[in-house]
Amino acid sequence: MANGGSNKRSTGIIDHDFLVALVREQIRQVLPEAMREFADNGNAPDPNPKANTDKLRVGVLEAARIIGVSRTRLYKHVRDGTIKITKDGGRTLFTMQELRAFVARCESDGLD
Repeated sequence: MANGGSNKRSTGIIDHDFLVALVREQIRQVLPEAMREFADNGNAPDPNPKANTDKLRVGVLEAARIIGVSRTRLYKHVRDGTIKITKDGGRTLFTMQELRAFVARCESDGLD
């Protein structure tokens, strides 16, 4: 570099290593939020494909994964009254019994 490698931005010339480091940093900043949004939409691969169905109650994301719908679709079923929720403080929970009953109703009625 003509300026001895100092302040690459002021010369208008960007060093390859600087550019790679910049892109990596931006990815590190954006990726966690993108993965959360991806998971919230029900599109992320399940990190635990053998969901623990031994639990009596599960949270929103796990309930959505168990019945195979997005979080948005799960909330639609709650609003429609086709899936009942329980509350623990401010936390929304779903009983495994309710999720199993919902899936059984879907299979017999052809719902989704």
